[in-house]
Amino acid sequence: MSPHKLIVHSLDKRIHFNGDLKEIEKRLSQNFIRCHRSFIVNLNYIDYVDKKNSVIILKNDSTCYLARRKLKVILERLAAIKSL
Repeated sequence: MSPHKLIVHSLDKRIHFNGDLKEIEKRLSQNFIRCHRSFIVNLNYIDYVDKKNSVIILKNDSTCYLARRKLKVILERLAAIKSL
C-alpha cells in the first residue's frame, strides 16, 4: 500500500509530504487526537466543537471533520486539558 499525501498545517506554514496517518499518530504526544479518519488535531488549538454539524473549529478559524464516535473522547480530553 502506497503512502498518502499528507499536509501538516502549522500556525505559519503548510508542509506537504507522503506518509501514513496511522504512523504519524503513533509518534505524536497526547495533545494530539485523531478526530476523523482524515484528520489529527492538536487539542490545544481547538476553539470550538460544533456537535450539531460534526466539525471542529480551530483557533485560526480552520475547520475539520469530527467523527460522531469520537465526540465523547474529544470533549473529555478537552475538559481534562482545561482543568489543568
